[in-house]
Amino acid sequence: MEQKLDFIISELQNLNQKFSNLEEKTATKQDLKAVEGKISTVEGKMSSLEGKISSVEDKISSVEGKMSSVEGKMSSVEGKISSVEGKMSSVEDKISSVEGKMSSLEERLTTRIHKVEGKLDQLIKKVDDYHIENINADNILMNEIRTMRENVIFVNRRVADAELELNALKQHK
Repeated sequence: MEQKLDFIISELQNLNQKFSNLEEKTATKQDLKAVEGKISTVEGKMSSLEGKISSVEDKISSVEGKMSSVEGKMSSVEGKISSVEGKMSSVEDKISSVEGKMSSLEERLTTRIHKVEGKLDQLIKKVDDYHIENINADNILMNEIRTMRENVIFVNRRVADAELELNALKQHK
């Protein structure tokens, strides 16, 4: 647009210079009237061109306004995108932090599970040892109970035999 305007202006200047040259060369009135007619024609064309230039300038201003509005909206969108990117970065940092904590918790849990498994193994061994001891103690008790039962039977027989003898003697008297 500016190039066209510059071109038009340069053409107008060329025309003005040509008219100036014509004025110098022509001295007669008739030539002056003809030149004046041409000048008025050129001036009419110039005013027509100025009107068109003004219209083009108005349209350029309108386009510039719209471009400014678009640039503002683009700026707003870029700001929102930057905000979202910042929030995404924050979320990524928090996720990394949570992953680190989860990893730490997994390690601690694994360690505690191994400790508990070790303690369970020890408890199982102790229970097995106590079970074996109980079996041995049960066997010893059973032997003692059998021995006592045999002794009780023997003692009871002696007492019973003695009572029978007493009863027999009482009856013979």
